[in-house]
Amino acid sequence: MSSCDRQVARATVRACTPAGRDGFLLRVALPAPFATPLEGGHFFMLRTDGADFPFLNRPFSVHSATPDGRGPELSFIFKAVGRGTGCLSRLRPGDAVTLVGPLGQPFPAATPGTTTVLVAGGVGLPPLFRWLERRRELGSREPALLLYGARFRDQLFELAAAEQLGVPVRTATEDGSHGLKGRVDALLAATLDELAPRPVVVYTCGPDPMMAAVARLAAARGVRCLVSLETLMACGFGVCNACAVPVTDGDGALARYARACIDGPVMEGTKVLWQAAAH
Repeated sequence: MSSCDRQVARATVRACTPAGRDGFLLRVALPAPFATPLEGGHFFMLRTDGADFPFLNRPFSVHSATPDGRGPELSFIFKAVGRGTGCLSRLRPGDAVTLVGPLGQPFPAATPGTTTVLVAGGVGLPPLFRWLERRRELGSREPALLLYGARFRDQLFELAAAEQLGVPVRTATEDGSHGLKGRVDALLAATLDELAPRPVVVYTCGPDPMMAAVARLAAARGVRCLVSLETLMACGFGVCNACAVPVTDGDGALARYARACIDGPVMEGTKVLWQAAAH
């Protein structure tokens, strides 16, 4: 999707409802369809009309996109952790939201003959959920499965909906309240052992420490890993450089800074210098 496809759209809130322990599911209706399909990893910059909303828009990956009348209905999952997301959490049906997008480089479609292992952590589910929606829309028969991890059962947001997307879903929780007791990278290790020696690719999104662990594990197994970064952004389309991420060309040394908004958010996991990105 090229930058010329970017739009500024006014959407109408259908609902903003609590999701799990500390999340929210925001559903909005758009007045017209987009020129090209929304893929897993595309994101929008959102803001409300309220005077208390901060100066900068907030980025959110598309969780779900469904046709609805003249335009699509989009949904987003987020936690209310600051002023901007706090404003979003208080939206009511009929309120207006401004969206800038679609933005970013998404996950590629399924590779023929390869199993796609999707690894989500908490609110990192949306780009992977949308990728599975697109897989279903395209009628793909390439194998895939979703590994979903969180600290607690009620932070496995939209788990029931994910289980309806036509692929196996395996879970891990740190307190053992659902699925494997432990972190999702342990679940990935067991899954890669099970799938070997079949061709596999890993797609992941979640907290940086989780994605770093997933990327290291995949690299150690000789498996390609693509990550969808959740870097803070100010503009979303490459102007401000606020989302710069240190990357390497393969020797482990800093080669340059990539902009997560236009070079990503989906990038090769082995290219991100995770330790430097954390500082």
